[in-house]
Amino acid sequence: MPKNNNRQGRIDEEFRKELSQIISYDLKEPSVTGMISVTRVKVTPDLKYAKVSVSILNSKNVKETLAGLKKSAGFLRSELAKRINLRNTPELVFELDESLEYGAKIDSILNDIMKEIKKAEKIVILTHESPDGDAVSSSLSVKHAISQFGKKADVIIPQYPKDFNFLPGANEILMESDIDRYDLAIAVDCSDLKRLVGSEEYFVTAKKTIEIDHHSVNAMYADLNYVDPVSPACCQVLIGMFEYFGIEINKELGTCILTGIITDTGGFQYSGVTPETFEFASELLRKGVNISQICQKVLRNKTKANCELTKLLYDRMEFFEDGKIVISYITVEDNQKVDAQMGDDEGLVEIERDIEGVEVAVLLKEKEGTNGFKASLRSKEKVNVSDVGLLLGGGGHPRAAGCFISGTLEQAKEKVLNAIKKEMK
Repeated sequence: MPKNNNRQGRIDEEFRKELSQIISYDLKEPSVTGMISVTRVKVTPDLKYAKVSVSILNSKNVKETLAGLKKSAGFLRSELAKRINLRNTPELVFELDESLEYGAKIDSILNDIMKEIKKAEKIVILTHESPDGDAVSSSLSVKHAISQFGKKADVIIPQYPKDFNFLPGANEILMESDIDRYDLAIAVDCSDLKRLVGSEEYFVTAKKTIEIDHHSVNAMYADLNYVDPVSPACCQVLIGMFEYFGIEINKELGTCILTGIITDTGGFQYSGVTPETFEFASELLRKGVNISQICQKVLRNKTKANCELTKLLYDRMEFFEDGKIVISYITVEDNQKVDAQMGDDEGLVEIERDIEGVEVAVLLKEKEGTNGFKASLRSKEKVNVSDVGLLLGGGGHPRAAGCFISGTLEQAKEKVLNAIKKEMK
């Protein structure tokens, strides 16, 4: 009996996890709005039915959202069948989790976060290695926001793309700090402690730690974790937090927030974009944030090194599985020859992904000082590259993920190709 109970529990949890991802990233039903969390799933032993409890927050109309989920049950069930290997995929029966437990938990976490910020004297803000626009922007957004409570914070990012030097407060970013132990460390846009490369020591030695993120696969490694996997960018998570805290979003703070949203959504193009994303963006425009300037600086500017790397990218593309998979690579020597700086390889893997017929794109980037390659993974609709990343020790989002693969170039190609093929079956 205990073994059966354990197996049933694993099935319930696997259904909950997969349903959460499908609803967050693949469901396009317009009546489904707000932050939807699958709080519990109970699958009957005969696999005929699955009772799905959902919590719906910040929705325009909770009843319509619940009705939209019920209407989408067929689609959700078919997607589950592709991801979970069972002899039968059960019928989905949705119910609203009206217990106050979930909402109270969110309120409690946010209140505890505010309490720790107000209590701390020495605060540090950190983000993941090889930071993108959302990482840099989220870090500066938190710095600007807590300054309204009279708090100063160090933002430590050892290295970041110069494209983001225009952001308000970027001139105050530190490469390192001589403070031995911070009262509070806040990690943003970082799903796992091991990704705080170069700044992990400041986090693990802090008296209290906070994580704010939007990655669905998350290690929940802080004392207080606030993660919203529905949001397409960490900066969008921050908007909701700041509103809860009563923080005024002025032009400077708004510029940082909108930059993070624009970079992580590819200029509002990716599937994770929600109606709320556009509503937030329109509100930021009213505050004087210059969206055209942001887009010019972070999406359209191309360096000479980027152009040289793009040529190499095209020359080295290899196609597999009838053109559904494309792989290319950049070496340390390539970067040295074109004098590439951090950020000069941005957009390369998206070039691969956008090729007609391609479902999964891979860019292997050799990492200096290691025996291996960082793999950037992108997909269109059918393959969850977050699962591919997990198979290889990484993670991310269903349409954008990454991992590190040790070995030679040919070994890295073989490993990533086998992992993708496994997910495509």
